[in-house]
Amino acid sequence: MRWGWLLACCLAVSTGSAIAQESEDFGPPLTQAQFRATAEEGIRAQLKDPDSARFKWPYVAVPMSYKPAFEARRSGYLTCGLVNAKNSYGGYGGDQIVMVMVYGSEVIYAEMRYQNSLANDCAKLRLNSSRAEEIMEQHRKRIAAESEDKK
Repeated sequence: MRWGWLLACCLAVSTGSAIAQESEDFGPPLTQAQFRATAEEGIRAQLKDPDSARFKWPYVAVPMSYKPAFEARRSGYLTCGLVNAKNSYGGYGGDQIVMVMVYGSEVIYAEMRYQNSLANDCAKLRLNSSRAEEIMEQHRKRIAAESEDKK
């Protein structure tokens, strides 16, 4: 029984958590094209052969707060995708899952892994288009309300 609790605690700590809150500052609104351009530039900076990178973005970027394990919570536009780039041997290594968060015009979090744990985190986010549209609409309303308050 003790091992069960220990395992449960380790699993809880090892996974990140994501939430969307109205009071968070996600930065200026970004189009999907702006997000992807910024994200790809930030990811390329981490690669051995940046020019060889091939990206796939099956999900849309949404404003949310995310807390990676053992790190501080961050807020911005977040999504998951795939990147395939050449390795040290000059061959493509296969798709790696990448989770990227952008705030304004800066990548504030980017993690690439082959491991299933990142895939599980991405699946938990449920960044399908209907959920993303719902979050984006909430974000647009919040921005409109803030600009009305400033007038």
